[in-house]
Amino acid sequence: MGSIGGVVRNHKGDFLLGYSEPIGKTTSTIAEITALQRGLDLVLENGLQNVWFEGDEKRLLEIIANQIPVGPEEIQRRVKLINLILPELNSYKMTHIYREGTCSSGASTGVTAGAGGIGLADGSCAGPMCGGFISL
Repeated sequence: MGSIGGVVRNHKGDFLLGYSEPIGKTTSTIAEITALQRGLDLVLENGLQNVWFEGDEKRLLEIIANQIPVGPEEIQRRVKLINLILPELNSYKMTHIYREGTCSSGASTGVTAGAGGIGLADGSCAGPMCGGFISL
């Protein structure tokens, strides 16, 4: 049984909101992309506009960023939905982070552990592209 979850934090690391929900039997890739889609929905529902995505599944980030049609129909459908959501953000950035860079306790990055785990953040800071992170 698969599940996804996430924590929304601001640029200081302060908790804003969290979520956790079952998604049924699935693959890790579907869980990752489902977590990202759900996280994006929550970001927009809560009026957050500047987001930095960090993912340890580099190929998935490339597929989303470059809108590459690959894999099962469900992955293609979710990639299309994500690419419809992204323009609604004021700004966003996607970067790859090695799995070792994520933190299962969430103490340093706000990331929740597990397949499809996701952390989100938004806020303001001095840099041209800041906000927070979504770690897949």
